[in-house]
Amino acid sequence: MTRSKTPTVAALERALELLEAIIEDGGQAALIENAARTGMPHATAHRMVLTMLETGYLRKLSRGRYIAGPRLEAISAIVTDENKTVALSRASLAKAAARHSCTAHLGVLRDNMVTYLAKEGSTRESSFTREGGQLEAYCSALGKILLAHERPAERNAYLDSGPFVRITSATITDPEVLRAELDQVGKESVAWDREEIAENLVCCAAPVVWPDGEVKAAVSLSFDKADLKGKRMGEIARSTSDLAREVGRKIAAVD
Repeated sequence: MTRSKTPTVAALERALELLEAIIEDGGQAALIENAARTGMPHATAHRMVLTMLETGYLRKLSRGRYIAGPRLEAISAIVTDENKTVALSRASLAKAAARHSCTAHLGVLRDNMVTYLAKEGSTRESSFTREGGQLEAYCSALGKILLAHERPAERNAYLDSGPFVRITSATITDPEVLRAELDQVGKESVAWDREEIAENLVCCAAPVVWPDGEVKAAVSLSFDKADLKGKRMGEIARSTSDLAREVGRKIAAVD
């Protein structure tokens, strides 16, 4: 027996269609014109707009003309590209973290620092990362993959700010050594942090590519060094790249 599709609410559909028409118009046309565009009687459109005004979804611009209200503006501010990316990636991050017994991160480059947007799973050595927190880019796998995909002028400006602070004995502090590594990262589309930001922590990162080819974020898998026994670096790199592609496909499906 085939289950019937849940019916939609016709009045809500029409209200949303009217709201979209008004927002797209930007207050240029009168309500009677927007109502006609959506095939809605003017009296019905007027009643709907009154409700939208009272609830803050619209703001009156002049007689018969309306623009987005404070409540709609607040919602729009929340629904950013970053928030959407986090929502789309979280299940994939959690699955990868559970599968590999590691920590999975999603991060972006902000003010030359890695900003962690999402974190799933846990390891002893990755306890210092948190969602919304920032770490240096030059010594993290996420930072390297994002720097490698920066515009050359921006990447060069970052490298010119070196030499960099040594955090562990493995930290790359020489800008030219880091430049050579970033060139290699760009070719391989995978980056490594081998105890450079914290001793006993090894991370692998890969870029998340948007439908237009731009890299706006990256994902990483982080392991305690002791837990790497029996794991091959090539397998970790492939798993990280697979995770990045999975997140990229989810983004492409809704863009």
